[in-house]
Amino acid sequence: MADQMPQVECARCGKVNRGRAKFCVSCGHALEAAPALGQSPDVQRQAPEAQVGQQPSAGDAGPVRSAPVAPLSSSRPPAPAPAAAAPQTATTAPMHPSATAQPAPAGSPVDGGGRPTLASALRAVTDLVRDFWASTAGDTGVESQASVSPAPTGDYGLELKPVSGKASDAGQVRVVNEDSLIAFEFTKIQESRGVPVGFYVVADGMGGHKAGEIASRTVNKIITEKVLNAEVIPGLAFATRKLDETPGSVLTAAIQEANRTLYNLARTQGNDMGTTLTAALLIGDTATIANVGDSRTYLWRGSLRQITRDHSLVASLVQAGMLKPADVRSHPQRSQVYRTLGIKPDVEVDIFTETLQRGDRLILCSDGLWEMVTDAEIGRTVAQTRSPQEICQALVQQANRAGGKDNITVIVVKVE
Repeated sequence: MADQMPQVECARCGKVNRGRAKFCVSCGHALEAAPALGQSPDVQRQAPEAQVGQQPSAGDAGPVRSAPVAPLSSSRPPAPAPAAAAPQTATTAPMHPSATAQPAPAGSPVDGGGRPTLASALRAVTDLVRDFWASTAGDTGVESQASVSPAPTGDYGLELKPVSGKASDAGQVRVVNEDSLIAFEFTKIQESRGVPVGFYVVADGMGGHKAGEIASRTVNKIITEKVLNAEVIPGLAFATRKLDETPGSVLTAAIQEANRTLYNLARTQGNDMGTTLTAALLIGDTATIANVGDSRTYLWRGSLRQITRDHSLVASLVQAGMLKPADVRSHPQRSQVYRTLGIKPDVEVDIFTETLQRGDRLILCSDGLWEMVTDAEIGRTVAQTRSPQEICQALVQQANRAGGKDNITVIVVKVE
C-alpha cells in the first residue's frame, strides 16, 4: 500500500515527502498538494484507515485531518462527499523543532496558496497555550510570580515571651490553704501580628476556715472571666473594644465587680470573708499591675524592686517615717490591712505600668512569702539562672524553713 501512496517532491530542497504532508520534513518549506486525480477509489478509501493510531515521526508535520470518511465497519450510510469547489480545511500540528520556519507574506498568516505557514502555525499554538493558561490560572489558584505578594517579615511582636512558674503551700502552721492563684499565657492576633499575653493573679483569702478559701477563689474566677471577655473574646470574634478600655481600666473594672460579688456573698452568709489581691496583665512588652491589700508584685532587673504599695498599717507607718522598713516583718500589727476586697461595696484599686525588657522577672506573692523571706533573699534566689518553676519551689522552701507561719503563694514570670 505504501507504494501506491502519492508523494510530493519539495520544490526547495528536492526531498520526497508523503502526499498528505503539508510541509517538507527536511527544510519545512510549504508543499504543493498532491493531485487527487488519478487516485483509485481503493486508495482514497484506505488512506484514512492507515492513519488510525499512527504517531508522527520526528520529521513528520503531524497528522492532517481530511474530510470525514465513515469507517468501513459502520452501518451508517457514507457521508456525502463535499462539493469540488469547497476548499479543503487542514489543521496542522506544531512542527518539529528542527524544521525551519518560512515567513509568510507581510500582513498575511498564510502563503500565496492560501495555506498556513509554519511561522503562523507556531504563533497560533503559542497564542492558544497562552490563552488557555490565562483562562485557567484563576480557577486553579495559580498566580504569576510577579503578582504574588512578598512574605511578610518581622517578629510579629513575639520578641518578648512570658514564661511562668507557680507554687502554693499551706505553710507550717495553718491547716487550710486560703490562697489561690491564676497563671496562664496565650497569643492574641490583632492586625496580622501575634501579641503575647500573660495574666497572673495571687489572692490571699481571709475570714477563717473555708471563708477565706471561698473568697480568694471567687475573686480569681470573676476577674479571670472579665479579663478573658475583654482581651481574648473580642479578638476571636473580630469585635472592637471600647475606646476607654485600656488594660488598666479592664483590670480595675474586673476587680471592682469581683469585690461587689464577694461583698454580697459575705452579707448573705453572715461572715466577714475577704481577700487581698495582686494581678499582672502582660500585653507585649507592657505589664499592667493591680493590687488591693498587702499581696505584692516585684520586678527583678538585676536587683529587686517592689512595684505595688501595701495597704496596711505598718506600710503607712513606714511611709510616714515612723517605722523602718526592716522592722515591718517583726511588727505585732503587721497583719492589719485597711483595704481588702469584700469588706465594703466599693474598693479602690491601685494600678501600675511597667515596660518590660528581655531578662526581666515579675514576682507576685502573698504576705506568707515576703514576711518570712527578706527582699534581699528573694532577689538572690530570683537572680539564679534557674527556671521560673524552680525559683518558685525554692522560695516556698525558704519561707517554710523560716517558720512558714502563713500560707505561701508565689508566681514568677520570666520575660524571654
